[in-house]
Amino acid sequence: MGYLPTEIQARIKKEAGEWLNSSVGISYTKFLVKFASDIAPKKSILIITKDNLDDCLKGRPLQDAWGINCRLEARLNALGIKNLYDLKKYSPSNIRRALGMYGYYLWANVNGLEIGKVEKGSRAPKSVGHSYCVPKQTKDINYVKSVFYKLTEKTGRRLWALGLEAERMHIALAYLCEGGISRSFKTPDKMFTTEEIFANLEKFLDNIEILMPVRMLAISVSALSPVSSQMAFFNDNLGLKELSRAVDKLNDRYGEYTIVKGKMFNTKDIAKDRIGFRKTISIKN
Repeated sequence: MGYLPTEIQARIKKEAGEWLNSSVGISYTKFLVKFASDIAPKKSILIITKDNLDDCLKGRPLQDAWGINCRLEARLNALGIKNLYDLKKYSPSNIRRALGMYGYYLWANVNGLEIGKVEKGSRAPKSVGHSYCVPKQTKDINYVKSVFYKLTEKTGRRLWALGLEAERMHIALAYLCEGGISRSFKTPDKMFTTEEIFANLEKFLDNIEILMPVRMLAISVSALSPVSSQMAFFNDNLGLKELSRAVDKLNDRYGEYTIVKGKMFNTKDIAKDRIGFRKTISIKN
């Protein structure tokens, strides 16, 4: 059981460098795998089993669990649920009555019940996107646009890698205290390049008023389908798609952001890449 996680850690250290520490979580449901990796001490491997699950949950803050934010934590506190162990021991029928089906999902997660089926192999994603908690909490629309452009660049590169284009978009801006702005809509034309994605996003930003400092920005695209060259001819943007592919190939070969667009100047430290939960490393036997 310990060999594969150790090899993954060794590969990360070898290919990313000594400065990047990694922790590995192992368990029997998707939620508990992520939870184990989140709470594991640095450079360690944490295995959560049915025998030690209670010990791992006792005293753990509610927000240590994926899917629980400060507002939901307050609602759980009102039910007498103060930590994740309390959530595990709570009545499933009562939490469903109080919080609906989502409350039951939370209860099932900490009880080691797999609600969603684990599928083998890879499948086409339903959406592609990125979010970022901004270090500069501000109402400055130009700063917001610069961060969003970096996020659309990441999104566009992932679409290119998957060979997909999109025709729906979701945009969200979360305020520092509470509330925010969000909207989902179908775009006039299918999107593939960063410029196509950002053009639709910028139209949205130009028609809203940011009332409070923002703490988080998110962009995602959905309704995905394989890239259609025929559609590109009708929209006179085949050249843009080929240019986007060429730039991505150069950056893949010589390093991220070797070539950057004008809108991305001075964004080196914004929305840096991280190894996330949904990213995988291929291990050859």
